Amino acid sequence: MDVLAVRQEEKLWGRNHIIHLDNSFQICHIHILKNGYCSNHFHQHKWNQFYIVSGKLMISCYNPDGTLKSTVILRPTECIKIPPGLNHKFEAIEETEALEIYWSELSEHDIVRTDIGGIKS
Repeated sequence: MDVLAVRQEEKLWGRNHIIHLDNSFQICHIHILKNGYCSNHFHQHKWNQFYIVSGKLMISCYNPDGTLKSTVILRPTECIKIPPGLNHKFEAIEETEALEIYWSELSEHDIVRTDIGGIKS
């Protein structure tokens, strides 16, 4: 069994420990200082899930025009999934520990047809 080193990144809002990273998904253990917040951003292809271990984390989501769409405060054992393309940011109401999980999903509607197939005669 291999023991893996966890990569730590210092952030303006706290620390990010990357637990797993490959082409399919990423898991991070994040520590967010009280009143720490991330930038308003979106992911082009990745889903973003937050699972709260301790503390309280406010997640705000925004409409394409920048107006506030929704806000939720997550407590321990609660989570939220944010789809690709949705602007969002987080802010810690109190010191918070959470798991942040990213993944991509293949869509059955991924194909874009330019003509119709068939059988040549």
